[in-house]
Amino acid sequence: MKSHLLAALLSCSLLVTHTSLRAWEPGAGELEKTIKSGDFTGYLTSATKWLNEKAPTGDPAQIAAAAQGALFKDATLTATLAQRQLIAKCGADKLGTFAKTDPGNQAFLAGLMNSPEVMGLFLEGGEPRDKDYLGALGVLRKIFTADPEAAQGMHLRLALGTALALARPTKAFHCDETIDPVKRYQHYKAAHKSGELAPMFGELRVWEYAKVVNCDGTDADITWARAMLKTMRPELVREARYIAMVSEVQYTSANWGPLPHTFATVLNGGGKCGPRAWFGRFINQAFGVPVWGVKQPGHAAVGFLGNEGWKVKLGRGWEHSTWDGMKGTQFLEIVKARDHAQDFSQAEQLRWLADAVTAKDQAATLKNAADIVQKNPKGPKKSPKLTPQKYPDPQPEKPAKPAPGVQHRVAVDFAKGSNASRRDSFDFGKQVFFQKNSEGWVEYKVSIPKAETYGITIGHAVANGNCRVRVYIGDQRIGWMHLPNTKGLWGQTKEWDFALPQTETLRFVFPPQRGVVVKWIDLKPKGSAPPTKTDAEPDLKPAPKETDPANPNDKDDQ
Repeated sequence: MKSHLLAALLSCSLLVTHTSLRAWEPGAGELEKTIKSGDFTGYLTSATKWLNEKAPTGDPAQIAAAAQGALFKDATLTATLAQRQLIAKCGADKLGTFAKTDPGNQAFLAGLMNSPEVMGLFLEGGEPRDKDYLGALGVLRKIFTADPEAAQGMHLRLALGTALALARPTKAFHCDETIDPVKRYQHYKAAHKSGELAPMFGELRVWEYAKVVNCDGTDADITWARAMLKTMRPELVREARYIAMVSEVQYTSANWGPLPHTFATVLNGGGKCGPRAWFGRFINQAFGVPVWGVKQPGHAAVGFLGNEGWKVKLGRGWEHSTWDGMKGTQFLEIVKARDHAQDFSQAEQLRWLADAVTAKDQAATLKNAADIVQKNPKGPKKSPKLTPQKYPDPQPEKPAKPAPGVQHRVAVDFAKGSNASRRDSFDFGKQVFFQKNSEGWVEYKVSIPKAETYGITIGHAVANGNCRVRVYIGDQRIGWMHLPNTKGLWGQTKEWDFALPQTETLRFVFPPQRGVVVKWIDLKPKGSAPPTKTDAEPDLKPAPKETDPANPNDKDDQ
């Protein structure tokens, strides 16, 4: 009897001892209490200890094989690992303050930290601006609150990219406006939905979305850019060669005038390699193309995700490029790794484990295993590329309804011409484009039965304030017209008066200048009244040499 009692007591004693020494186990209840209390330090400590017990040991190659096999299929392990990494990146105390500041933050954290997939996308998406993880979480919560659709699919990836890119307040280009991250997310979401962006936009990863939405133009700038390029160079939009618009940024000393400036200012006032590179990055991002800013010795260029993967434009190759302390060749290695998303994730998780373990030799082994996984991917490869988009054919030319007596000429209906390209418009009909720095002309059939004063108006688009057109009958020059800067959108000249002799043709000559687009021309008879006196045509300065000395072989319009 005594022996049975002793055995029972011993058994109870062992049970009590086992219970008191039982290791901490992760679970939803433990996480919920942590979020409510804001004590993430205790959770971080316990999760770190638990992960130390679970972390694999042995040869790096064997660990790499396990990582690419069953290791990270353990849902509890992957969830706890991501939670621990998130707390460590944010700082336990700072995350606790974030949780205690607002009950809404607690609900947001509960949803986030119970979703290993979302945490993984966030943590693998690259460092947030200024490494401000808490700022990124604050932005993400605002986006989730504003748009329920941001919780899944490409909208989730776009939201995460926006949160990372705009984690801290960011000023727009040359103005006092601060970019609103929620509005920036909504801007790109709406533009994608309406088919205004590059086709690949919907397939981008978080890391790439961050390289789109960090565009330093204002939202109004970005909207203008798409409308401008569709007007001035519709073929570049259809062919997804947005970067070629840099050719219209004159290579010269910048003449921007007083603040504030916009990217329309850059297109008007020109600049050397810096402003041209800024504009190249901006115009790509306006259409949803990720960019990586490029610096080269004595030069600035553009890195962007093009039709053959990431490429450098307006400069030399990747081996000459750096950005934010990273070499271009290192950047390409990251691109290569991220193209294998599954393996990249496994390698990152191994690095998170290395951060968690306390033994230095084990941490080094885990990091070596991560390198093996990243250099020897086993999973599928996906490489987004910039491809043209099929746009609907333009609507037929709208029938003109000119005022009585007015002769309306559609620009593309010229009888003769030189260096004048007919191109489909995005709105309706066609337009005529006169290339930069080369003289072009068009001649129209008109009906001027007797000598008379006519008012001439031209519907056009130009992106700078120094463009004009000269009016000829045969070889006789009648006068000139100024083409006001329309910022690359459709506009028209004022009505210019000319004393015309009897004629059946009228020629419009566009001297060497920046690009000009013409949609229509109106001639209005005004009787025998003398034409309004105009100032003499100012001299055109010779076109400066366009080649960047640091980039002599690059053709930016190709």
